[in-house]
Order: sequence, then structure tokens, then C-alpha cells
Amino acid sequence: MVGEDTVIYDVDNPKKLLFKDLEQVMILTTDQGPWIEDVFWVLVGNSDVLVINGETPAINSLIERLQKLPNFDNIAVIKAMGSVDFDVFVCWERKRND
Repeated sequence: MVGEDTVIYDVDNPKKLLFKDLEQVMILTTDQGPWIEDVFWVLVGNSDVLVINGETPAINSLIERLQKLPNFDNIAVIKAMGSVDFDVFVCWERKRND
């Protein structure tokens, strides 16, 4: 579930991350696709990390919310979506004055 202020992700153990605590957004890709999930969104908070499968039902809502972050790098998202290798794409990092 994605709200304006929070992300709650439940795979077996629900985790909640407040956007105000977000420190970094990355996309991790693997060489396992397209028949096995190969894109994962990694949200790094100041005290927790959420790893979200790129096929999760709320992914479009999450992406729309993340794109509201100042200086979010949509080019990194485009590069990640075209990747067929193990790689990490940093889409956003908190700056001291964000």
C-alpha cells in the first residue's frame, strides 16, 4: 500500500516506511528475467530497508509517489527497465537540505 506519507509492504512481515525517513531509492536488476522477477525497488530509510518486487500490484502508485521526490532520476528508471544484467541504479538520494 502506498500513501502520500507512507509505504507499507507486506511479504510475510509487514514493514512501514515513512517518506520523510527515506534516504535513498535504488532499483536492483538481475539477469533472471523475463520469466523470473528481475527488477526490485530498494527503499532505504534511516532505520529500515524495503525491497519491493517490481511486479507488486501497487508498483505504479509507488513510482508515481517516488517521482514527486526532489531531483528523482527518471533516466535511472529507464536504464534499469532496459537492463538485462545484475546492476544497481540509484534513482534518488537525500541531500542535506531535502
